[in-house]
Amino acid sequence: MSKLTIASLAGIFFLAIAPATWAQDTTDGNTPDWSSMSADDLLWAARNLTGDDPNVAAARQSIVDQLSARFLTEATATRSITCHYWRDFSKCLLTELSVQQRGQWAGKIRAAYVQDAAGLASLKTEPALTYLIGALRELGDPQAAAVAATFTLGSTAWQSWEATRLIGLARRLSQFGNAGADARLAVSATVASRYLPAGSVTSLSLSQWRDLTKYLGSDLSAEAKAQWAASIAQAFAGSGEAAVSLSAKDTELLAAILSQLDAKDLATELVARLTGDSGALQSMSAGQLIWAIRGFVGDAPAMKAARQNIADLLTTKFLADNAATRSVSCGRWIEFVGRLSEELTDEQRGLWAGKFRAAYAQDAAGLASLKTGTDLDYLIRALGKLGDKEDDLNGVVAAFVKGTTHWQSWPPKEVVALATRIARLGELGAAAREILITTVASRYLSAETAKSLALGQWKSLAGALAEGLSEDAKSQWASTVTQAYAGSGEAAGALAPTDVQQLITALDSLAARDLAVDTLARLVNGSTSWHSWDLDSQVWLTGVLASPDSREATKPARLRILERITATYMLTTEEVKKVPLRQWASLVMGLHDVMPDETTTLWAQRLRGIFSSAALAALGADVKQRRALLPVIAILDDKMKTGLALSWLKDYSLWQGSPIEALAGLARAAYRDDRDETTQVLDELHAHCVARHATQPLTLSECIALRDTFVRAGQMPRAQQWVWVACDVTIGTATRRAVVDEATVVKLSIALNDTGMSGKTRDHPEFAAARAAAAARGALDPRTAGRPKCRGESLGTASMRQTVRDALLDASGNPRLGAAKVLACAYRMYGELKPWRDYVSQQVAAATDGQDRKALWLLVKGYTDSVIPDSQNLLRVEVGATMALGHASADAVRILAVRELADSYEQTSRPGVGASVIESMKNQFTGDSLAAIESMQENLLKREEARLLRTQREKAAAAAARKKALLAYYRKCLTQATAGGDLAEAAKLQAAIARLSGQ
Repeated sequence: MSKLTIASLAGIFFLAIAPATWAQDTTDGNTPDWSSMSADDLLWAARNLTGDDPNVAAARQSIVDQLSARFLTEATATRSITCHYWRDFSKCLLTELSVQQRGQWAGKIRAAYVQDAAGLASLKTEPALTYLIGALRELGDPQAAAVAATFTLGSTAWQSWEATRLIGLARRLSQFGNAGADARLAVSATVASRYLPAGSVTSLSLSQWRDLTKYLGSDLSAEAKAQWAASIAQAFAGSGEAAVSLSAKDTELLAAILSQLDAKDLATELVARLTGDSGALQSMSAGQLIWAIRGFVGDAPAMKAARQNIADLLTTKFLADNAATRSVSCGRWIEFVGRLSEELTDEQRGLWAGKFRAAYAQDAAGLASLKTGTDLDYLIRALGKLGDKEDDLNGVVAAFVKGTTHWQSWPPKEVVALATRIARLGELGAAAREILITTVASRYLSAETAKSLALGQWKSLAGALAEGLSEDAKSQWASTVTQAYAGSGEAAGALAPTDVQQLITALDSLAARDLAVDTLARLVNGSTSWHSWDLDSQVWLTGVLASPDSREATKPARLRILERITATYMLTTEEVKKVPLRQWASLVMGLHDVMPDETTTLWAQRLRGIFSSAALAALGADVKQRRALLPVIAILDDKMKTGLALSWLKDYSLWQGSPIEALAGLARAAYRDDRDETTQVLDELHAHCVARHATQPLTLSECIALRDTFVRAGQMPRAQQWVWVACDVTIGTATRRAVVDEATVVKLSIALNDTGMSGKTRDHPEFAAARAAAAARGALDPRTAGRPKCRGESLGTASMRQTVRDALLDASGNPRLGAAKVLACAYRMYGELKPWRDYVSQQVAAATDGQDRKALWLLVKGYTDSVIPDSQNLLRVEVGATMALGHASADAVRILAVRELADSYEQTSRPGVGASVIESMKNQFTGDSLAAIESMQENLLKREEARLLRTQREKAAAAAARKKALLAYYRKCLTQATAGGDLAEAAKLQAAIARLSGQ
């Protein structure tokens, strides 16, 4: 093997099948004679000696040494190996070359080819130059990019290259920016001398001219650009006949060339030639017009005239009848509409839209011509650009679905897109939606075909079509898709996290939340594949399983997740820090109820380390985010929450620019009676907010937050001070009082009451005026005006109550129910209810039977009677509302009476009864009034459903608690019986425990 040559058949075979073994021979006295190997042999060895074997590495290093010693000693030796080979050597042996060797190789190779005339002359072809640059780039040579320019300026060999090679050189030079400008000008000069003389221009195609002007045009002088543009335009479109004979593609290319050469005048002349001859224009196909119009841009008169001519031609030639319209594809029509938007008059827009609808959407042939979802989409977009309203567009889609069947064989992607579009149609799309549902069910809703749709497509279909599915159909769809993709824990475990999320979203759309949760629980309990999910997906998984309706049933699955998270991310504080705080918050909220005490202690200990101010630096000054984390911390350790809140709050550098509400919230969380430092922080907070208010008045919500904080700390004077500020910024002027809304009035009322600022001696004329103004505008909603948080405790003085009473009657003398409720509460609170009741009764008696005024006063009386001290009874509201219905004639008053009834049933926990009562009244209403009544009924039904569900949960929880207590008692008795040796009693107790445990 002393004379081994890799070119020999045996050597090739041996190297191909066992390079490591061959390399080992070098250590056994059979060293290859590297010096006798040709460059071919060495390259073959470099390519085939692969792997991590030390002998292989040594052999590759020997090749590097041979190349350096034999071929990189002087320029002639270097050039004896082609540039192609040097590129491959550099790529194959790069790992063996040290940084220093890479620089040496690059310098030697560059010197051999571009630093003398002989080297430049050896680069005879464009590929050789490309390989040389490739080799230098592999070696990391920073001068690699300059080689092309050096070659171009230092050699003349390239000047004889064919056009394709010249274009390649120009493209390469265009990548070097300013460094290649001189070289590009040299190429431009060669191109001009060879191809710009008359008769030579057309030896290059327009496509080639487009490339040359793209790569070289920016470096040409204005005179050169003009010369190039004139020569090219004359050669290819020197006359109107020549211009019109251009193909659509060539028309676009010529327009692009002239644009690149800044030849706007020539472009305008070209436009004139193309469009000036109406006969020639008429002969152009739709395709030619498309390509032509892409070049007709700008505001020049010729360009505008050209676009207008094309718009007119399209109207007369391609919109003459349905067949002509359909001869142009919808894709081209959308482009015509877009590019001619400024040229089309409103009349033309309406004409075009009508022609499109007639051609494509009003007969079977037109609908059948919309062969793909893309065609339909283009048509809808074109009609929309022409001004069609949404209802008209929806009608086209519905007509297409109902009037054709070929869409039923479309690929799933297009069927899903069609379903999504149909979903936007509302009632207009009901019939089309039914057809789609039938099609989807017949094609895909079986065990064999369900998986022909991706889960993302099922998610889209479920969201789009669920509204048209019956409850049974939803259940069938949900079970079929689930069984197909996640019929077992193992099958579910094989899904990617995104697939699982799409499946759950689909099941939610199909109202199959229980099935969704069960599927996720089976996935967690039946597989370990979710262990490899990214943390975002595991957090999402936890959130779904921890939803209120399923927390109890999913405890085993969530316990597995808890064990996994604890083992993966709770090992050390450093591991904990890798998880974003928001994700820890979600995990704590979702898993805290299944945490054993020792796990809770561990989590609290680990999390304490990352909730310090220093570790929270990533949150910057976002106090709001920090505050949001406090409830999460409190779940694990309430004392820890208090301490952290205080430490964060003492970092005064965070205060500047932080929301006042967030700072106030932190202060409430940090307050403890035994902390003197809390008092100091509160002093700082008060001063900070006073200074902030002086430069930028605080908002109502900010003032209320500060009031809550100082009430919590027992600093009532400061709390009251911020209530005064709240009153000033909301109702401090007549202008503010004139526009104040009900919600603001309610918040102020609560603030005044909770800080002891209401009472017989507490006169707040501005507050009373604001409430009166709200009543006068009808802004006191009767539904909320009588609720506990909205009552009249803040109207402590007689003058305040009189201010509101002055706004009791409207311009017609009818009572405003919202103001009346506030007054009834105020009079009750301050011992004046009897005179008010007498007044209301007088008004009821004085009103004429059968009139709306009588009905309104009856509503006032019903509510007033319900607040009689020591005998509150909301049923009196129902009496008044029922009597009012017998007198009311205006729909607005009748609806008000029904709303009082509905509110009473809701507040007395009888929403189901209320819904039945309203059902018996619905035949008295029509139109918008009926819709309002039905809305009230729907709200009551939802409340009833929630009430029943809550009752069921409470019963289930009570039963579980009884069972747990009984099991504990039996186990205690079993311990005693066993200890006492009463085997018979112990057996009975064991049997009872087994029954209760379901074993």
